[in-house]
Amino acid sequence: MLTFTQIAVYPVMELGSFYVTDVGDQGMKDHPWWHPTQDDDWNEPLPAIVVLSPDYMAKLPLWGDSGTLPWQRSKLSPELLDRLVSWQEEFDSNFDFDAGWSSNEARNRWAAEARDLAGDVLAQLASRAKLMVDLWPLRDTVKE
Repeated sequence: MLTFTQIAVYPVMELGSFYVTDVGDQGMKDHPWWHPTQDDDWNEPLPAIVVLSPDYMAKLPLWGDSGTLPWQRSKLSPELLDRLVSWQEEFDSNFDFDAGWSSNEARNRWAAEARDLAGDVLAQLASRAKLMVDLWPLRDTVKE
């Protein structure tokens, strides 16, 4: 099992946010990575470091040296991309900048999924890039 001590954690600053529509669970197969076109075959190399970190209303919680990492460059499986979208949506639904997590249960569920996602992203990146994880919403956000 992967532990967070095996993954470097660094703050990610000013990478921006993007609007994403809520597609719900049944809309997962409607994401473009399930039906790629020839135009979606990007052969650009990954940045040396890929960062797994949420941001408000991000399309995917993956970041490179110039902002959000397009799914086409990631070459991650459609199933993993769906899980990343769900994890991002869980963050959007349950974390408020001022109030923190809606509940400790939501926080703990999100954190557990982060551990699983980090291991799976790392495995699929293989030697193409290093993975860093920034789980800034977990810092000092436990409700009493």
